[in-house]
This record gives sequence, structure tokens and C-alpha cells, in this order.
Amino acid sequence: MAAIILLTVLVTSIISGIIGMAGGMILMGVLTLLVPVTTAMILHGYTQIGSNGFRAFLLRRHIEAHILPSYLAGTALGFSIFFFFQFVPSKGVVLTLIGLFPILLSLFPKIFAFDILRHRNAFLAGIFVTSAQILAGASGPILDVFFINSQMNRYQIIATKALTQTFGHITKVLYYSYILYINPELKLEISILLIGGCVLTAFLGTRIGKFILEKITEIQFQKYSRMVILLLGATFLVRGLSEFVQ
Repeated sequence: MAAIILLTVLVTSIISGIIGMAGGMILMGVLTLLVPVTTAMILHGYTQIGSNGFRAFLLRRHIEAHILPSYLAGTALGFSIFFFFQFVPSKGVVLTLIGLFPILLSLFPKIFAFDILRHRNAFLAGIFVTSAQILAGASGPILDVFFINSQMNRYQIIATKALTQTFGHITKVLYYSYILYINPELKLEISILLIGGCVLTAFLGTRIGKFILEKITEIQFQKYSRMVILLLGATFLVRGLSEFVQ
């Protein structure tokens, strides 16, 4: 199981390094098949903090940092709401939500026509992305809603996404660590060594992804990111719905 997880972390970190999304969705889907939801959320959170944090560092000069105050205010509000209700989703809910996000974005692009460079939209992004992180573990397609109408290039998109996602995964780790603390019957069913290995593997995958990113064009970036995200969305939606049928 550890070997499968580490290999998945490597591949998904490379994917996220190239298109700025999708890697977290794949990783969350695989983890929910291998370990309980709470454990999956925490392992996924630490791994993505490493992957996104390192990506943000590598591309730091491209970050649109002026959106952070509004975004973090929304993040704090979203986290507070879930902290109050202490809700833990089922595996079926997690997989279904992961699959629905990109499909809804594709079907209703005008309804979700936000621009994260506007402070009001950045605040909404903080709320929605944090909620998606806690409910589904991954929020790339939701965050993409706020970037698709911006005038940023691929480096600015990936760098700014990486930083905002890092904050989102930090809130997720805090939330589910608290859930473990107040529910003694729940246990973290992985070792600290595996968490550390996943973080280091994410660093490696992120570095490889950045190297490939520099070799592709802006048009290729837009084209392949959409194809990958829709394919994954359909796959996870079917897998999630099957959980409710069983």
C-alpha cells in the first residue's frame, strides 16, 4: 500500500506541476480507496502542503499576492463554519463531489464566471475552496472557476493556485486533526514515516512538473488541462455514485 501511495504522489505531483490541477483529485481518489476518509484527508493534506508549497516557492515571482488578504478572510470564514458543525463526509460523498466540480464548471461556464483578481471574488474563492477541501479533500476544479476568466498567464495561474491551495490544505489538516482528537475511536491508520515520504516525493514530482511546464506552450497548457480535468471528473463521479449503489 505504501508503494502505491508513494508512486501516486509522484505522478500526481508531476501532473499538478504541469497543469496546476488534477493531481490532488487523483491522489484523493486513490487514498479514499486505500484508507479511511479521515486518514486520507490528513495524508492528502500534508502531501499537498508539500507539493503546492514547494511549487509556490519555485514560482514565487509569478504569484499575484495582492489577492491574499481577501482570500484568507474567506478561508477563515469557511473553516469556522465547518469547525462549528464538525462534519465528516462518507467515501461516496467525497468521490461524487470530486467528480461533479469539473463537470459543473464545463456545463455552466457563464454562471461561474468569476475573476479571482477581484477582491470580492477572492473572498468567495476562500469560502468555496476551503469548503470543498473539507468536504471532498480536493478543490482544484472549484478554484479553477475563479481563474478561468482572469488575464493571468500559465505561470501566474499555477503559482497563485499553488499558494492558495497550500492554505486550503493547511485548514484541512487542522480540521481533520481536530476530528481525530475529539473522536478517540478514530485513528490515523498510517505511519509518520509514510507522511514524510509522501512530502519528499511530492517535492520531487513538483520539480519534474516545473521542468515539463517550461517545455509546453500556453495553448497546450489550456487544451490539456481541460481534457484531463473533465476525464477525471467523469471517472470519479461514476466511482462515487457506485458507492451509494453498493
